Amino acid sequence: MSLSFEMPPGYRLEKFDNLDSTNEEAKRRAQTGAAAGLIISAQSQSAGKGRQGRTWISPSGGLYFSILLRPTCPAAKAAQLSFVSALAVGEGIATSLRVPERLCFKWPNDVLIGTRKVAGILLESGSGSKILEWLVVGIGINIESHPENMNYPATCLIHETGTACDPAQVLVNVVHAFDKWCRIWEGEGFEPLRVAWLDRARGLKTEIEVRLFEHSIRGVFQGLAPDGALRLEVPGEGERIIPAGDVYFPVQS
Repeated sequence: MSLSFEMPPGYRLEKFDNLDSTNEEAKRRAQTGAAAGLIISAQSQSAGKGRQGRTWISPSGGLYFSILLRPTCPAAKAAQLSFVSALAVGEGIATSLRVPERLCFKWPNDVLIGTRKVAGILLESGSGSKILEWLVVGIGINIESHPENMNYPATCLIHETGTACDPAQVLVNVVHAFDKWCRIWEGEGFEPLRVAWLDRARGLKTEIEVRLFEHSIRGVFQGLAPDGALRLEVPGEGERIIPAGDVYFPVQS
């Protein structure tokens, strides 16, 4: 069933009732030559994916979609598309919130309302010899419900807006914002994204915990490096640049 809303030029949507994972379907399409701009959306997922191999709980009533891109840049630079995605999700849902000022970002890939996660982002790619062959941006937004008893507290749009949200409209809003921020990134580089993301960063200039693969470190979140890595001032050590990890805050509700 086609939407009555228009996507930006160059984007096309395919909707499914259920998939194993919208990212997996987009990757399958990428590997068989699908052009950039394909959006795969599903009402539910049986094997939704989060970062670092985690499961993304995906019941009906949420918004789950993936965008296929073919960026002509190295993988390290393409990772900045996670900030494009976060800004797009934030812009796409902010106008629906009763208190849009509560919208914030958690490094590197999460969108929060207050202290609770409302959306997550997962980037997966296939590499050629020097540049990416394809990149899939997976986005999950809690619309009508949210998981409980997770390692990070969650929320959903219906709780935060006090009214029903049409997932189709949210999707269109986010894709239009994604296209806008993608064009800014392509034309002006990462700096405008860095500034806009930091304007809504949770925990800036406060103590945070960063969980790495084998250990955790604490320090003061000083901002983002020019490439999007996290700048952490560690007591007795000085500033560390952290390219990947999970951020947690000392007090969460």
